[in-house]
Amino acid sequence: MSKTKWIIQRYVQSEYSREEQSRFNEWFVESQNESEKDAALQELWEISGAEADERTEKAYEETLGKLGLKRIRPFRKVIWKIAVAAAILGFGIISGISLSSSEQTETQLMELFVPIGEIRKVVLPDMSEVTLNGGSLLIYPEKFSKKERNVFLSGMGSFSVTKQEGKSFIVSTSDLQIEVLGTVFNVSSYADDPIASASLKEGRIRVRTEKDSQYEFDLLPGEQIRYNRLMHEVIKSKADLNIDFGWTDGAMYFNELSMFEIVKMAERRYGVRMHLASGKYADARITAKIVHGESFEEFLEILESLLPGMTYEEDGNVVYIR
Repeated sequence: MSKTKWIIQRYVQSEYSREEQSRFNEWFVESQNESEKDAALQELWEISGAEADERTEKAYEETLGKLGLKRIRPFRKVIWKIAVAAAILGFGIISGISLSSSEQTETQLMELFVPIGEIRKVVLPDMSEVTLNGGSLLIYPEKFSKKERNVFLSGMGSFSVTKQEGKSFIVSTSDLQIEVLGTVFNVSSYADDPIASASLKEGRIRVRTEKDSQYEFDLLPGEQIRYNRLMHEVIKSKADLNIDFGWTDGAMYFNELSMFEIVKMAERRYGVRMHLASGKYADARITAKIVHGESFEEFLEILESLLPGMTYEEDGNVVYIR
């Protein structure tokens, strides 16, 4: 078994920790050894003996439809089927799948993956602007169709959409579909977060849940919806725009957040790996602002001041909180 195949097989079998999964995502979207990765995926699919049943085929078609695409060539279709099937099974592998922009038969598909610790901006074909947080993947056509503008997001993105009369803009995630005409909004839908959310700053959006189609909300500026993936519940409430959009300027706002949530935010902000090596913070809820460009060391000092008795150890790019 090749090393590439072994790495992918371990991922599909959910044998990686959350930190290892994030590193896998970064490795997978790199252009190096792309043909070997494709071959390994195809072989694993064939070995599994799985067939594309009606559910998988429907999910596959819907995924392409959201992006305004038709069927891609069979070799790449295998990758999409693995991605869709894995998403159905709850593996969340879609956040690591990269499709080359040169392999499409109808519309070229572009992808942008942002490593943790970075924030990047991209201008879409219609001149709409998207700011992406670390660990996020955006997939979009090189050219939008005449009727709709469709993109797929895994992670967190802030959108400033160019208004085009009669031509809606649709952002799809694994849980939500956001439809707009011209507006500024934020979407958070990381594969390893229990909550997916959408917050509106300007304009108007319509939000639907992908897995619970009975939920549909029209949001006005200053409103948000939060979808609980575990409970399949949606809550509409007032948004805190500082919290929802502050990350685009490198800021972090904690409002009664758990240490687990704070650790994930810090990993994406600073590009580090953090482990809670003690369970003594399980009930802790923290409110704080990190808005002055604090370094990671300064961030840790703030945590120490908020959690008396907290200590930490650094081992390369990994930090252990005790």
